[in-house]
Amino acid sequence: MSRSLLVTCLAVLLGGFGEPQGIPVEIRPSISPARVNAEGRAHLLYELHITNLGRSDATVARIEVLDADSRVVADYGPSQLDAIFFRPGPSVAPEDVRRIAPGLRAVAFIDVESDDQEAISGPLKHRVTFEPFTTPAAGVQTTLVGAEVSIAETGAAVGPPLRGDGWVAMHGLSNASSHRRTMLKGDPVR
Repeated sequence: MSRSLLVTCLAVLLGGFGEPQGIPVEIRPSISPARVNAEGRAHLLYELHITNLGRSDATVARIEVLDADSRVVADYGPSQLDAIFFRPGPSVAPEDVRRIAPGLRAVAFIDVESDDQEAISGPLKHRVTFEPFTTPAAGVQTTLVGAEVSIAETGAAVGPPLRGDGWVAMHGLSNASSHRRTMLKGDPVR
């Protein structure tokens, strides 16, 4: 089972949704997220890498995360996307963070939250909506669905790194923290 959705102008894929998908992007989750409890809520944290393989700009308008029953469990519109997007490589103006030039990548820092740790069932899928995109193979399109990722059974146990008084844990699950938004090369998705 593929964890990425790779679509090119030359190949029209017929996915499980029966619609041609010809937007030339690769969408790949970074890891299989494990449930994490923090601040009284359950979280699934991971990155969604979106690479433009086409010859013109691709602008992301919305990302929805769907559970195994195709229910929307996280929804990021334009203003939320601006806050969770990171652009490795050349600097871009803040108003252009969702516009991905040909050959470049954007990373969305996804946080699926729930009051109930077991309420979200996997695998998760992603519905990514772009500003209208015209492809030779499939005409005008806006939406891709795929990039499936399973939910890991267990995560690493994390405890206090230091003992004694005077230590404070900061930036918890903040998307603004450099700890959350640092890109490091590691093992591929398993």
